[in-house]
Amino acid sequence: MRRRKRLEEKLLARLRSSKQYPPPAKRLGAFLIDYVLSSIFISIIPMVITSIVTREKVFTASAFARMPLAWQVVSGAAALILGAYYFIVYPMKKAHLGQTPGKRLMKLRIAPADGQELTWIHMCRRELIGSMIAEGETAFPSSFFRYFLYMLLPGNTAGWLAAAAAALSAASVLWALFHEKHRMFHDYIGKIVVLGVP
Repeated sequence: MRRRKRLEEKLLARLRSSKQYPPPAKRLGAFLIDYVLSSIFISIIPMVITSIVTREKVFTASAFARMPLAWQVVSGAAALILGAYYFIVYPMKKAHLGQTPGKRLMKLRIAPADGQELTWIHMCRRELIGSMIAEGETAFPSSFFRYFLYMLLPGNTAGWLAAAAAALSAASVLWALFHEKHRMFHDYIGKIVVLGVP
């Protein structure tokens, strides 16, 4: 146990001192890998429930919308829980040290901007507030969140909110392209940076 702790401390010290900010192409690669893997992982339960309830063989938004509201809520809640696991719980496990599967394959790591240890607060702010609620277009689980949110909003409000989220996501990507540390808005909200791992 002590040996592992020393190894973690050495890795954190090396990351704090090197501050290797990866190029946007590496972040894009990690994003694409995570988007595909998380989409499959997160959609499994909603797909099964939708196909059982609607007897559809293909999972579509219209098939999902035809289910009774109670089944939509169960499916959506399952998707959000799986999304939270993929983007928050998995990277917080000691074995992963701030890496999703995509970040691990691209040799990237999420770390606090102040160089301290990564906390649940960092990850929840980054993923729940930044990626899912504010930006919305950069994380697959947000589609389930927005589906239910838009059901509660009157008429054109949902359309305007969707357009604003898409514009904010696009602005975040553009900002990251030109910022020296390539931080997106959800990184600022979570007070984290994405670093290269040696």
